Amino acid sequence: MKSPSDTLSARVHELVQSPDQHSPILTTTGTRAAIDSLAARVENLEEALREVAAVVAQLTQPPR
Repeated sequence: MKSPSDTLSARVHELVQSPDQHSPILTTTGTRAAIDSLAARVENLEEALREVAAVVAQLTQPPR
C-alpha cells in the first residue's frame, strides 16, 4: 500500500507533467499559443497546490 506522501507525489507529478506541457515555449511560439500554454500550466499548478493543501489539512487534524 502506498503512503499518502507517495500517492500525493504521484498525483502532483501527474498534474504538473500533463501532456500539454511537454512542448516548450520557444521564441518562435505564437503569443496566443504561449499564453494558452502558460495558463494551462498555472491551472495545473493551482490544482496540485489545492490537493497538497487538502492532504496536509487531513494529516494535521487530530485523530478522532
